[in-house]
Amino acid sequence: MARRNVVWVRKSTDAQEDKAQVSNIKKMLAEQGIEEPHSVHWFHTTASRRVVRNDSEFKRLLALVEQDQIGIIFVEKANRFGQTDSSNWFGVIGILRDHDTELWDLDERKELTSDDIGTEITGLVGAHTNKKQLEDTATFATRTKVDNFKTVGSWPTGCHPFGYGKVYFVNAQLRWEFHPSSRTIGRVYLANANGKLTESAEDTKIPPRAKKERGITKLIPHRDKQYVKSVKLIFDWFTRAGLSRRAIAKRLNDEGRQYYAKPFTPALVREILLNPAYAGDTHFGKTQSGVYCSFDKDGNLLKFKDRKRQDTARNKAIPRDESERMVMPDTHKPLIDRKTWELAQAKITSEQSDRKQQRTSFAPRNPNYYLKQLLVCGHCGKGMIGRTENGNKVVYVCSSYVNARTVGNPQECGYHRIAHDDAERMLLTKAAELGIPVNVPEGIETPESTTLRLEHLQDASDEALEQMAAAVKDGTIALTAYFKEHYDLTSKELSEIKRCADEFYNAGELSRRYRDKLPVEFRDFKKAIADCECNAIAKATKQVEGLKDKHTKYTIAKADASDRQRVVLSAELEKIEAELDKWESRTMPLSDKIRAIHDADDSRIAEYGDLLVDWPNMEARAKGEALRRLFEKLILYWNREWHAAEAKPSRPRKTDRPGRWTYTIDAERIEWGLQDINLKGCA
Repeated sequence: MARRNVVWVRKSTDAQEDKAQVSNIKKMLAEQGIEEPHSVHWFHTTASRRVVRNDSEFKRLLALVEQDQIGIIFVEKANRFGQTDSSNWFGVIGILRDHDTELWDLDERKELTSDDIGTEITGLVGAHTNKKQLEDTATFATRTKVDNFKTVGSWPTGCHPFGYGKVYFVNAQLRWEFHPSSRTIGRVYLANANGKLTESAEDTKIPPRAKKERGITKLIPHRDKQYVKSVKLIFDWFTRAGLSRRAIAKRLNDEGRQYYAKPFTPALVREILLNPAYAGDTHFGKTQSGVYCSFDKDGNLLKFKDRKRQDTARNKAIPRDESERMVMPDTHKPLIDRKTWELAQAKITSEQSDRKQQRTSFAPRNPNYYLKQLLVCGHCGKGMIGRTENGNKVVYVCSSYVNARTVGNPQECGYHRIAHDDAERMLLTKAAELGIPVNVPEGIETPESTTLRLEHLQDASDEALEQMAAAVKDGTIALTAYFKEHYDLTSKELSEIKRCADEFYNAGELSRRYRDKLPVEFRDFKKAIADCECNAIAKATKQVEGLKDKHTKYTIAKADASDRQRVVLSAELEKIEAELDKWESRTMPLSDKIRAIHDADDSRIAEYGDLLVDWPNMEARAKGEALRRLFEKLILYWNREWHAAEAKPSRPRKTDRPGRWTYTIDAERIEWGLQDINLKGCA
């Protein structure tokens, strides 16, 4: 196959023009007497130097090289080939050499694939120069944005928030207004020398800035007041009406409102609720996407030296905590008031906190849907949603279908559905075929373990009742004896004191009904209780000190005792320790002790009730955890069949549809994903 010569043309951004580059290449080809390649052999791409190796056109070019279809590649300059790393540069040069393809720098009139030391040094220097230029450009651009933000609160970067437009000033003179109709394009209003605005004929992108021009960008409310109203409705419905994000999206779509030309979704509603721009604040550096440098919360530049950090930033923007961002309040006109913004954030924070406290695993909130995380619709790649049909039948339906029907988006999938019982049967059958036992992981609550917990709680509650009865009895006896000693009361009055004491210790207070029957003043009754408790604490403290001294003596004696003596001393030590436990518990005021027993028992009663409520879900949750431990996912596909409407239906028709599709599981296309616990070799 005859080789062909090609031309490589690269620009870094869409805003740049490549006409001058193309013209210059044609001129240099003519000057050097080289036949200009046919137009179909010109490769045009838009990619920055650092990512050109991942560009689809660059990959296509290298694929043709490896198929021995390319003879010479012409570039305006070596840096247009875009390699910023010496290893990448020599890797590409190696591929070209292996397939006898030449790379020519037309500006330097030099072949860059020559196998000589001078060319290799030139390529190495060029790669490092490219990288240094990118680092310098990134540093300059970042410093400019940071300085503009610190000085005047200029909108730094990123997409405009929905409901806002942008204005651009240079030296305090208005250059343009931009009011978006999507995330990328909108109406541009250019300003003349007098500041008068002229509207563009059609939607277009934001006008590019002149090179090294230091202008200021500010947000302004969108000229389309319906966009602004949509934002206000979202915050109002969320904070005051208490609607969920899904309900808000549905209501907006029902009213015919759109997020530019798209329907609202719960994710878009959440994005708006979390954006501080709507309160008039600007957060610079919400994510870290830079490769060569960034900045801290005070605006100090940080250059990256850790290659791993650079690779992470290159592939994906890294979220930054609010404490790491540059924050400037009141940089533009807010669309909502500060109080509403704070209410929305407080509600979101509360929801997140509740989810963290309530969810201890990735199991579904409704345990009846315990296969939800495993099932995937193979047609769209989305998960399945659990729902209940016909009263109590659990099924799983493709989430694309459900979301489309709920929010009004275009449907990617039909009614792809599987019954819970069928899905569970498939998983258990597969586990049996592989010889894998389906066991509940340790730490997961099961009906058996819950039964033991309930029995333990009941035993503890019975023991607490016995302790409380004994404590109340001790307090009643002590209080009755106190009044008998210090007051001249009849046996009937002493009986009333005993009854009131019993009520006080059990209830924690004395009601008016009991106070009226006291044979003494209530303040005297309270003083008597305090005196009794002080006397009891003093007596218990003295007993504890004596027992501790005795325990110490016996312990010392045991060290030098014979074997027979040690047996006797050990028995005595056990008695002393039992007495210590008894008297140490009495060093707490009796009313506090009874209150602590009450509180602990109330906690046990609440736990007991929660377990009883959750009892019906235990088995389902345990099964779900066992299956999720074995299977990572189950990808399902459906066959569909068209059923035309009957010409003479047996019952009145509800719609005018010509027919309907039915869907059945395609058993031949089921894909099994096993967890990585030495099971994947079994599939």
